[in-house]
Amino acid sequence: MSAQLSETNHTLTLSGVVDFNNANALYEQGLRWLKGSSSQALTLDLSALEQSNSLTLAIILQWIRHLAPQQRLILRNTPLKLADIMQASNLKEVLIS
Repeated sequence: MSAQLSETNHTLTLSGVVDFNNANALYEQGLRWLKGSSSQALTLDLSALEQSNSLTLAIILQWIRHLAPQQRLILRNTPLKLADIMQASNLKEVLIS
C-alpha cells in the first residue's frame, strides 16, 4: 500500500495509506510544501485517505509544529477514524476547524 501528497495552490491532498514505509517521505514532502508557502491559511485535504491511523496524526502534528507563527493548517474531509483518534487524544477541537 502506498500514500502520496499532491499540491494544488494552497491545498495539500493526502491520499492512500500512511504506514511506516512511507511516513518519513510524506512528512518531508509536506514539510517542504509548508515551508515553501507564504500563505497564512493552508488546507490539508484528507478526502482521499484510504486508511487513517495514529501515524497519520503524528505527521500532521509535526507539520503543525513547523508552521510559521502567522500560518494555520486547516484540515478538511477528516475521516471518521482519524477524527476518533483525535477525540481520544483530546486534539479534535484543536485540529479540526
